[in-house]
Amino acid sequence: MTASDAYTYLGRFAVLGGASVTNTGPSEVTGDLGVSPGTSVTGFPPGQVHGSIHVTDADALQAHADVIATYDTAVAQLPDAGLSGDLGGLALVPGVYNAPTSLALTGTLTLDAQGDRNAEWVFQIGSTLTTATARTCPVDHVTTPCPSR
Repeated sequence: MTASDAYTYLGRFAVLGGASVTNTGPSEVTGDLGVSPGTSVTGFPPGQVHGSIHVTDADALQAHADVIATYDTAVAQLPDAGLSGDLGGLALVPGVYNAPTSLALTGTLTLDAQGDRNAEWVFQIGSTLTTATARTCPVDHVTTPCPSR
């Protein structure tokens, strides 16, 4: 399976954890949620999953293997630009973005596809991505801002 094929399969998973998936509020997940090789999924409810939950089943195991293939492809790409701090307020065109440590997302991040239906953004983050609560980040093929709340 190629990384491209893996991405197509992974597209059905909105959340995929390796050790656990933890939710702490009224989140809504649109798509499947999975964990593998771990077995811990907590916080659903109050969170809602509009899809299926996969805990170390065949789908979660395959998705985990596919994410490793996709990761290997992503990490091998050379960055187009560096990032640091908070992504809020930025407008990013398709490309590979690298942050040697952690990033935050507390405001509006605009992913501008510039009319390209096949636009891709790769974020190589050395540690963690911390997001503000109650965030919605839809992606379309023109310009989509993540609304501030």
